[in-house]
Amino acid sequence: MDEDEFIERLHTRIERIWLTYALIATCAVVFLIELWQSRSWWTVRSDVLLSMGASFGPKVQSGETWRLLSAVFLHGNPLHLALNMLALWQIGHFIERIYGRSGALLLFVACGLMGSLASIWWRTQGLSVGASGAIFGLYGALLVWLIRRRHDVPMGILKKLRSGTLGFIGYSLFAGIALPGIDNAAHIGGLLGGMLLSLGMAAPFDRSPASQWRRRSTWLALLATAACATALWRTTPQVAVAWQQHVEFAEVARNFAQHDAQLEQQVQALLEQVRQRQIASVAAGRELDEVLLPAWQMQINRLASIPTGDADRPRHQALLNYAGLHGSSLQLLARGLMTGQPGWLQLAHQRQLEAQAALLGTRERSAR
Repeated sequence: MDEDEFIERLHTRIERIWLTYALIATCAVVFLIELWQSRSWWTVRSDVLLSMGASFGPKVQSGETWRLLSAVFLHGNPLHLALNMLALWQIGHFIERIYGRSGALLLFVACGLMGSLASIWWRTQGLSVGASGAIFGLYGALLVWLIRRRHDVPMGILKKLRSGTLGFIGYSLFAGIALPGIDNAAHIGGLLGGMLLSLGMAAPFDRSPASQWRRRSTWLALLATAACATALWRTTPQVAVAWQQHVEFAEVARNFAQHDAQLEQQVQALLEQVRQRQIASVAAGRELDEVLLPAWQMQINRLASIPTGDADRPRHQALLNYAGLHGSSLQLLARGLMTGQPGWLQLAHQRQLEAQAALLGTRERSAR
């Protein structure tokens, strides 16, 4: 078979391709929605990516498994989208005609899922978006088809396709190692998924794409790919509980800081009333002891009861240390106001300085 005959027979298999263009159009429309929600024409905010379905290990493991697929259609910036869609356009023509529309769609979806699974298996805490895992799978499927059906392809076309496929895979994997922010785990997961599937789906060139669904090897390849996906899922480190604890602790710590600021304002307002002789020091001490301190103790109890993971435990202990010192200074201040003895007030001031030093240490831990 010469090159012209091969190209003619390739186009005869699928006269008009539209799946590739539909996938490109879907990614483009989704990206426009991302930009609109980000109020930007260049970068997409992380919170927008997360709300629209980016793959994120803790959320996926909490039941939002749909993110494994939705993340495939999301992209972080126009360059990310353009590079992926150019690669999809280049490979999609061949894959759609070789494997048919249903086969190409299966490869795209399955390899995208494999890429997402490999990504959270390797990096459980980071956001992952992009169609590159699925595209790597398509290149892997083409590479296996070229190897298995090399006698059906003219030598000139075989060499060009093989060198182009290997060049894309090699360069992209190298870029993923050399450059930050590239999810090579998704690339490798998608690539292996595409190669595994195509081992069973790569039908002879003289048969129609639909014939692959009547072959037992296709279904065996699907089962093998599903088994690999299940193994990735089961061996991925479980981070959902720790992440939920982190979110809950962050909310409690935020409320604690707001209450602490309000308490400080109330104490200063109370002391100012004493200085202005608007209230007796005994009455101020009693209000501090009977109203403000019990409310502060409730905040301490809530902070102490919240479970924390290893990452938040040092900050949790530091906040509890600060809360105890601050509460002690308020008790001493109340006693000094009610008794009128300056010694208690001096001790209260000293304990407050210790509390402020502990709070400074807490903020330094948060900044690390």
